[in-house]
Amino acid sequence: MADIGTAVAGFTAILESEFDIPVIDKDIEEDFPRPAFIIQTENITHDRIGLYPHDNFDLEIYYFSPNRYSGYADLYGIMQKIQELLSVDRVTFPDGYMIPTEEQDYELDRKDMTLKVTVNVDMVHPYTEPEGELMEVLNDRIKGYEKEG
Repeated sequence: MADIGTAVAGFTAILESEFDIPVIDKDIEEDFPRPAFIIQTENITHDRIGLYPHDNFDLEIYYFSPNRYSGYADLYGIMQKIQELLSVDRVTFPDGYMIPTEEQDYELDRKDMTLKVTVNVDMVHPYTEPEGELMEVLNDRIKGYEKEG
């Protein structure tokens, strides 16, 4: 079963292969070389839809252009390419797992020459039967006991 870490790793692999720009695993406050992507997650919820485990979170992708003082057109180009990557119904990762990315938000910051992409990721996981006997077996056993007693 895929989890939030699988989704982050999948988006990291897609960005690195499509852009040939490193995805840095650091806090945005730290020093890092430009150009770079930084991915983080926000607003994580975990619940159930019936018997199905469900994760929902915002995946934030930050792009820092090569230069802080010029390159606004570069931000538009990166934004358009990310929009193309996410315009499909589901993003398919190298391991075959697919995640829908219906809701997206794009913010361009001319002051810092950055792009922030927020993607709402909604993952419903397949139900796995818990270990132990099935309720049907237990019911049959109880009914058999009632007939004997």
